Amino acid sequence: NDKQAFWSMCRYKILYSGWSQSRALASYRNKFGVWPKGLHDNPMAPDMAFERKVKADLIRYLKGKK
Repeated sequence: NDKQAFWSMCRYKILYSGWSQSRALASYRNKFGVWPKGLHDNPMAPDMAFERKVKADLIRYLKGKK
């Protein structure tokens, strides 16, 4: 259930926030350690926990590039 909700929020970001499919896949794999498989692609508006997670991941990624 968590995996489906997270993937649905990633799908929302692809459709409405300009995310690429690759970025959504990477966010999912970073959180769960596996690729999304067998999940539906219905978008769901992100909650605050999702937004905090992807923001923290982005900051971590950018600091690692320095």
